[in-house]
Amino acid sequence: MKTAIVILRVFLGLMGAMLLFQGFMWSFLPETNLEMNGITTDSILGINMIKSDIGGALLTAGTFLGLFALQGRKWFYPTVIVAGGYFMVRTVSLFMDGSHPTIIIGIVIEAVVIVTSVILNNLLRARDHENV
Repeated sequence: MKTAIVILRVFLGLMGAMLLFQGFMWSFLPETNLEMNGITTDSILGINMIKSDIGGALLTAGTFLGLFALQGRKWFYPTVIVAGGYFMVRTVSLFMDGSHPTIIIGIVIEAVVIVTSVILNNLLRARDHENV
């Protein structure tokens, strides 16, 4: 059980680090991501919305994942809520707007993060009950 906990924590920590990096890039250096994803904006409001709504959300998600990986169960619900929000919106968009390989990859990653978080939370709960 201990090895599984470490592996899941490392995985979620790496995912959190990736989201923090992407959040930083979207928040402060969005030009590369805008070009790579074919997104354009011609206004100050548009770039601000991209920076805050995409970058800020990714920074938040990465922070929650990192805190769950490092500090355990008290960060489970925030992690699952933010990952579930991304999963829900991306899945609805898939059916409403159509498919793209990046969308499918996002849905799979978000589902894996949610499942991994649930498994890790259950393992941590079981470990805590063993230590009582």
